[in-house]
Amino acid sequence: MGNQSWTTMSYLQGSFVDPGGVTFVLLSDLEDCEVLLYDRQGKTLLERHAFSEGQRCGSMQMLHLPGVKSSRISYTFSCGGVEVEDPLAKGFLKLSDGGVRKAVFPDFTYDWQGDRPVRHPFEDSIWYQLHVRGFTASPSSHVKKKGTLEGLREKIPYLRDLGVTTLCLQPIYDFDEAINDKNQKEILSGKTNYWGYAPGRYFVPKPSYIGTGNAVKEVCDLVRDLHAAEMEVILQFYFDKDAPEAMILAVLHYWVLNYHIDGFHLVGEQIPMGGLSMDPLLSETKLLCDHLEGVPGLGGASYDYTKQRRIGLYQEDYQYPARRLLKGDEGSLSSFLGIQKAEPAGFGRINFLTSYRGFTMADLVSYDKKHNEENGEENRDGSNYNFSWNCGEEGPTRKAKVLQLREQQLRNAFFLLLTSAGTPMFFMGDEFGNSQKGNNNPYCIDSKVTWLDWKDLEKNAELYRFVKEMIAFRKEHRILHTGRELSMLDGDHTGFPDLSYHGESAWRAAMDHYSRTVGLLYCEHYAAAESARKKSAPALLYLAVNLYWKDQDLALPKAPKGYAWKGTFSTAPGVSAPAVSKDLTLRMPPRTIGVYCLEEAPEKVTKSK
Repeated sequence: MGNQSWTTMSYLQGSFVDPGGVTFVLLSDLEDCEVLLYDRQGKTLLERHAFSEGQRCGSMQMLHLPGVKSSRISYTFSCGGVEVEDPLAKGFLKLSDGGVRKAVFPDFTYDWQGDRPVRHPFEDSIWYQLHVRGFTASPSSHVKKKGTLEGLREKIPYLRDLGVTTLCLQPIYDFDEAINDKNQKEILSGKTNYWGYAPGRYFVPKPSYIGTGNAVKEVCDLVRDLHAAEMEVILQFYFDKDAPEAMILAVLHYWVLNYHIDGFHLVGEQIPMGGLSMDPLLSETKLLCDHLEGVPGLGGASYDYTKQRRIGLYQEDYQYPARRLLKGDEGSLSSFLGIQKAEPAGFGRINFLTSYRGFTMADLVSYDKKHNEENGEENRDGSNYNFSWNCGEEGPTRKAKVLQLREQQLRNAFFLLLTSAGTPMFFMGDEFGNSQKGNNNPYCIDSKVTWLDWKDLEKNAELYRFVKEMIAFRKEHRILHTGRELSMLDGDHTGFPDLSYHGESAWRAAMDHYSRTVGLLYCEHYAAAESARKKSAPALLYLAVNLYWKDQDLALPKAPKGYAWKGTFSTAPGVSAPAVSKDLTLRMPPRTIGVYCLEEAPEKVTKSK
């Protein structure tokens, strides 16, 4: 990895340095084309070299200049008498004169110190999605290089302590922040493309995200240190529908080989997932998209690259059933339970209630309606279907009852997410109540609205503690993330299926349209190692879920002989799980989830002594 000779394999990776000099690659149908060589500062034009007809193949023109020292020059192209930048350049000088940007060849000499990719299985991963600038741009972040990749690197200890395994970064390639759309000139004029979902200079790290002045080193330092902390790096790339598959492959190859990136979330129309998934260089790299059409092995094809489950589905099919159940909509329980246990054998699935697009977790429980007025589109942009609930008052409030209910709903949201099969993902700051003031589409807002206020970490310390404990709880209970869909059968004759549903009576869950209450019983025998399966009594985990606005009864099944049920915690702030009655009935308070495990019965403990 990082070997320059590998990066020359695809012509769509552009100009490259070779042992004898430099080879320039230009994609153009024009005949009158030149390479313009400048000094390293980009101020003095040194030489002009024309592409000849013999150096053309289709729309690709190549020109080898022996003896040229890549470290001493910058360059542009001239096509039809017009000077243009190299769209496939790997780096640029800072633009100071308003002219055409001069391209340079970065130095990829870097000591990786034995770095290796981190390959967490989807089922063992906790994903954290973030915007590099927004993550640390606020003075409250207390990092030295705010709003940069270096600033993100300073926060690695925080992310590791939280329990994150995988970072999913919004675009960090060099996209243009100015929005130019002829069809929406009046609406978008003067706005900022804050998110970055647009074509760009795909091989170049975004200069404004670089805090040290050395883009290559800053990206490599971040990736190496994240890997040392056992965290993966997933990058989002946007490609429009006209992007050729070879171009996409060239971009992904470049970032894998030179920056050791672990995976990519590909955004855009008509992403050719079939071809990308078969590329041998990417056979151990995670590839995610909102569709999996054409991926071999998922539809009966014989060629199967999915054994490592490196292909992932990134859709909103989990988000809406989970949000509807959280707010207490009718008919939401059965649809949520279906998606809650979904775990395909051939690919991973990313589950999220919130992401860069839509409400934050705190806004999901604080706003009934979107508030996108600052976007300048008269609140017409962004989704109108948020399935959110403000808990009794719109936006900020001082009412203690509303605030307490919101905190409880946030705990419920994280509980549902982190006990679902699949791969849980949440958006930056959700773990400590970050708000975007009800804006569910802040694509053009680069301000305190979209910057994390790290003072909220102290303000909402109890929420952060709960999220951290829930992540640890998920990791502790393997049955919640086995990597396969639970069968709801007792295949090993333990007396308990791997997963079962319960209602007011044990083993009989109510799935009526008005039901918002269910008990989920997991038999951890089915996730245990073979040696652990020989225990006389299987470990059982019971999740008592009541998202109705009134008290509801749930029944626990009879515990194995010598054991009794014990409540361990609940999502109600400062309240333990409701006690278990003698007839094994739970009286669950409104909008509360409780956790129950087995413990040795008192008489058994006494007898053993």
